[in-house]
Amino acid sequence: GWAAMDTHVHTGTFARHGDAGVGERMQTIAGEGIELPVSTEHNMLVDFDEHARAAGVRGHFTPVMGSEVTTPDIGHFNVFPVPGGAIPIDQRTPDWTRLGEAFRRVSTDPAVVLNHGRDIHGGFRPLDPARHIGVAGEDLEGWRLPANAMEVVNSGAVMSDGLALVRDWMGMLSRGVSLTPVGSSDAHDVSRYIVGQARTYVWCDDSDPARIDLAQAMNSLRSSRVMVSYGCSRKSRWREGDQENWSMRAMISMSGSASRVRGGPEPAVWLCT
Repeated sequence: GWAAMDTHVHTGTFARHGDAGVGERMQTIAGEGIELPVSTEHNMLVDFDEHARAAGVRGHFTPVMGSEVTTPDIGHFNVFPVPGGAIPIDQRTPDWTRLGEAFRRVSTDPAVVLNHGRDIHGGFRPLDPARHIGVAGEDLEGWRLPANAMEVVNSGAVMSDGLALVRDWMGMLSRGVSLTPVGSSDAHDVSRYIVGQARTYVWCDDSDPARIDLAQAMNSLRSSRVMVSYGCSRKSRWREGDQENWSMRAMISMSGSASRVRGGPEPAVWLCT
C-alpha cells in the first residue's frame, strides 16, 4: 500500500525553537497518521523509537532516524536513514562536492533531500534565479546538487507561488537530473505548523505500521514510487469489460476492450469521519 512519510520532522525539545515537546511530537505523529516519520533535527541524530515507546504510540508508526544538515551558507539537506552511533555530518563542509562525500560516509545509499530550495539561509538560496535557471535546471556556477530528492512542497515554508518548486523539479528532470519529489511539514510546533500537513506517500507493505520494512520503503523512495500530498491525493477508476479497477497511481493500457477512466480527489480519512 501507500505508507505516509514525513521526511522533515522536528521537535522544540531538540531544535530549540518551536513548541512541540518530544512527547507531544510522538502523539501528533500518531494522530496525523504518519507511518514513517523521519527525525531530522538540526545537525544531530535523535532516535524517536524510545520516545514513541515512552508516549505509548510506538505501535502506530516506524521511526526513521536522519538529520537536517544545516550548513552556514550552502543550504539545508535532510539525510536518512542514518544508523545509530554514526558520527554527525560536518555542516561546515565548504562546498556541495565535499558535502556529498560526507553524506555517503555516514550512510550507505541514503536519501538526500534538498530542503526548501528557494528559501534564503545564511545569505544563500540554492535555487535563486541569480544562480539557477529553473526552467532549464541549470546551475550557473556549475555546482552539482548532492541530493537525490527535493522538497516540492514544504507546508512549514509555504511560498506565494505554490508551483515554483514543482517547476524547478521539472526543469531538473528535463536536464536529466533525477530527483524524487517529496512533500514534508518541517514542523517544529504542535499546531502552528502541523506535522504531516504536506507528506509523501511511499509504496511499501504498511499492513503493520509499527514494523514497516524500511529497506523496501527506501527502495521505493529512491525509485520515485511516491506521491506527494498537501492534504488530498487523487484516485483514478477505470473499467475494463465488466471489471472496475481503482488506484492512486497506475499505468493504464487503453488497448483491447473500451476503457473509461474517471478521476477525483481522495481526501484524508479524518475529513470523512
